[in-house]
Amino acid sequence: MPDRRFKRIFAILSGFLNFELPAKNRHKLKRHTLAAWWLVLVFGLLTIGVAGICREGDPGKTRIHIADNGDGTFTNPVMPNAHWSDPCLLRVKDDFYCMTSSAETCPLMQVLHSRDLVNWDVVGSVLRRWPDDLPSVMNWSPRISYLNGRYRVMFHITEWGFRVMEAEKPEGPWHYVQHHFGKMDTQWGANVFTDDDGALYMIATNWIQRLAPDALSFAGERIPAVQGHVLENPSLIKKDGYYYWFESQNGTCTLGNQPDKGRVDVWRSRNVTGPYEGPHELIRANDRFQSPNTGTVVLGPDHRWWIAYNEYDMLRFTMCRQMHLDLLEWDENGWPSVNKGNGPGLKYRKPIDTERPTWFPDLNDEFDQPELEGVTTGILGRKWLFKRELPGAWSLREHPGWLRLTTMYPAIQEMNCANLICQRPTSAYYSISTHLIFHPRQRWQQAGIIVRELNTTNTIAIGLDFDPIMRLKVWQNNGAGLKEIAAKNLFSKQPDTIPEGEVYLKIDMEGMVAQCSFSMDNVTWTRLGPGWPAFNVIPWQDGYFTAFHPGLFSGETVETPSAGYADFDYFHMENYERLSTQ
Repeated sequence: MPDRRFKRIFAILSGFLNFELPAKNRHKLKRHTLAAWWLVLVFGLLTIGVAGICREGDPGKTRIHIADNGDGTFTNPVMPNAHWSDPCLLRVKDDFYCMTSSAETCPLMQVLHSRDLVNWDVVGSVLRRWPDDLPSVMNWSPRISYLNGRYRVMFHITEWGFRVMEAEKPEGPWHYVQHHFGKMDTQWGANVFTDDDGALYMIATNWIQRLAPDALSFAGERIPAVQGHVLENPSLIKKDGYYYWFESQNGTCTLGNQPDKGRVDVWRSRNVTGPYEGPHELIRANDRFQSPNTGTVVLGPDHRWWIAYNEYDMLRFTMCRQMHLDLLEWDENGWPSVNKGNGPGLKYRKPIDTERPTWFPDLNDEFDQPELEGVTTGILGRKWLFKRELPGAWSLREHPGWLRLTTMYPAIQEMNCANLICQRPTSAYYSISTHLIFHPRQRWQQAGIIVRELNTTNTIAIGLDFDPIMRLKVWQNNGAGLKEIAAKNLFSKQPDTIPEGEVYLKIDMEGMVAQCSFSMDNVTWTRLGPGWPAFNVIPWQDGYFTAFHPGLFSGETVETPSAGYADFDYFHMENYERLSTQ
């Protein structure tokens, strides 16, 4: 097999330029533009340097990036896996909590806990399933606060509206609370700020408004506070007599180092309601970390101010928005800065010395227990996620030792596919594999293994499809709908009755390049679809928010009266990233 480092160079280059070079033209690469060569040089060197971003966690687990270096320092990003978008930090005494967007998966709104802002663990989720099983829903920027002795989350779900829930403990259980805010429209990131005198204010987008003591209704007029372009997720603190308003501008998915690209800015005022002066640039992209956006500021355990936000790590681009932690430094004029104005920082001293983490995300699952981890056992939302967890969608009891997924409509051809189970990726360079036995009942039923960016539905998948005979297929969605790009008849003798199909499946991910393979004995593997040096290239597309999630699916392209099912023996992941602390 060709050197994996060159494959990574070509993976990134192809993704950004959105082209594939046939093998016969590969030697003509030098004829392409200087821009292409620049991308080869910069992103290629970065990709070869992927060794510089991962280090050993628990030796018995999959190799992953662990932020805590074990020597009193940490290396960004702080989370070992992806899709912790729009982080909202909350401090309660010596404990820190973080809530992030569920985007398009359930359980919804995981709650993270930390004592040092570096080592985080999932302690629960607000909801197990989407409310009312709405067919097309998204959840962005929930904001967590602590009011009147209770934890509160305010959030907005498309097609369902603005909601408030409370819990006595961040682990839950959470209960709906009736609010009286009226129609809030789409107010991503609406949060509550408590002033020194106990007065409560709602901040959202570009405005501030006084709240009643229970923070469930307004008690004043809405006042415009700041001005900017595509403002999202404000965070308000008070320091040395100033109110500092932090917020991202220019969108959450814009790459480049120019002022019109994603960045985080700060405004300030002597009065909580303004007027605010600014914006003052706080964080702009650098070559390694792009599109800084949507975060919150909190007073750390070291009594210094820290900001947690999102960025795209160009070494691990398909993990999309990752959670980043930077220290705020203050100049003589009272304005904060990050990393001396050089964009997101890479390495810092930890706020306080703590023990190294005990949670190491492990995507492997042998399905040898009667309950599904992160759904019906363990901590809700800590492992497996569903696109939509519908009644009867899965079972670990009907075929002990196997996960059974029922075929449901719609299939992966649609954004709202009914039976897709996935996990947060811990790498951009990995392989996933499974052993599948497929039992269709009618035509138009399919099942297999998948890697999918949930917001755009960009997809690579391999599986069995019964239409009108059982065949192995590879599907790909590059932004223009799911298309069958390869097929093979594995079962030469198709019986008169509906057949059963058994096969081993694997997808290798190299950044934005995928390679699909199958085996009949789990020993000899055969590639299906474009392979080296062409590959399946997943081009860059605006809207890559949620990371490319690896998982399993079982669906129907046409709704049928008799559902089939797919049995999966295991789900394995092997991480290709090399290890280093630098």
